[in-house]
Amino acid sequence: MQPRAAGDRRSMIVVGAVVAVLAWGVLGRPGTPAGRPAATPDVPVVVDAAPVAETPEGVALRVLHTWDRRRARAWARQDAAALGSLYAPGSVAGARDAAMLGAWAERGVRVRGLRIQLLGIEVRQHGPRRLVVVVTDRVVRGRGVGPGGVVRLPRDRESTRRLVLVRPAGRWLLAGAYDVPARPVASTSSTEGSRSS
Repeated sequence: MQPRAAGDRRSMIVVGAVVAVLAWGVLGRPGTPAGRPAATPDVPVVVDAAPVAETPEGVALRVLHTWDRRRARAWARQDAAALGSLYAPGSVAGARDAAMLGAWAERGVRVRGLRIQLLGIEVRQHGPRRLVVVVTDRVVRGRGVGPGGVVRLPRDRESTRRLVLVRPAGRWLLAGAYDVPARPVASTSSTEGSRSS
């Protein structure tokens, strides 16, 4: 998946920040030790966003940016009720996010300097009540700061996720965030051990 136009670079950065912060917080990171929360920022990743066109991609960018601002505010205030209001009822992603908010608050750790690299976005479904996007991104910088000093964050690698947002009553809610497995590399006849002589 490649961004569609070079002029959309700023918008792609916004989406990358939004999605990576969301996914990092909701899904956790591979390699995070059991019992320790995955890194989730309580301070928003600030990106100066240019106006976005009214294309499906533009609408998706705007929805994700608005949702992330609200989430960042809830994290900054450690407001579990505000955080919960961003998720569809019964959302597993919402339950995970609330649990991580509580775990980080208990440890007194805040994530600073988080930087995201967006590698791709694809709108799979776009309608007035449902939005499905697939994003590929990775965290390239960030650190946790707690009572004992700097806390090492888990290393991140490129990941792809499918985000499902619903709009039951005028406000977009996250219904789900799902890992998308990497596509296998195609085999060729010239691989070692496949020679026909």
